[in-house]
Amino acid sequence: MSIRGYSSYDKTTKTLNYEKLIVLGPKKTSSYYCASEFKKQNLIDFKEIVLKDNFVDVYEFLSVNKDSIALIPNAWKGINEFYINDHLEIIASFLCDTKPYSLAGYKKSIDDYNGKIKISTHPAPLQMIQNYIPDKIDYEIVITDSTEKAADLVKTKEVDICLSNELAIKDNELNILSSPFTITMLWSVFKNKKYKEIRKWNIFQMEKK
Repeated sequence: MSIRGYSSYDKTTKTLNYEKLIVLGPKKTSSYYCASEFKKQNLIDFKEIVLKDNFVDVYEFLSVNKDSIALIPNAWKGINEFYINDHLEIIASFLCDTKPYSLAGYKKSIDDYNGKIKISTHPAPLQMIQNYIPDKIDYEIVITDSTEKAADLVKTKEVDICLSNELAIKDNELNILSSPFTITMLWSVFKNKKYKEIRKWNIFQMEKK
């Protein structure tokens, strides 16, 4: 089972009907995959999954929509803005494994790359890159809003290699260049408990620049 260790912190969770679950998109992201697995379990009643371009937009949508909940991976650096907040509260959490991640590109092998290259990645799995790049390769990191966007940048030739999940890699017809690894991640579900607009946070304003 993909979803495990589920815990609910709100006695009304099973009785309230939410309209939307807000997550990071597009559809090849780990967030969307785990949201889809979560929906299958019917642990919280909601009608649809809504995708946003980044976590800033997830936050801002939740801040003005009382009938929505948001699913956030605890690996995201800005999740403290959801936890430490008078207007939001966590109502549930669970473990869900991501789809396997790998380095990927158009060449057949990682050894076919030389000199300085560009590697795109979402910030969450960034530290894993050093485990799979040979010493002979000098690389520059390009940060993206999602794992799917990281793969897209290889397709458009803006970078040479990406670190992405198997869904986005397959969709972009890239070659796997490293041993796959799965991330066991804790996911938290938040709601807007006061149902009013939340003030903007400096960390989000900085990320939008």
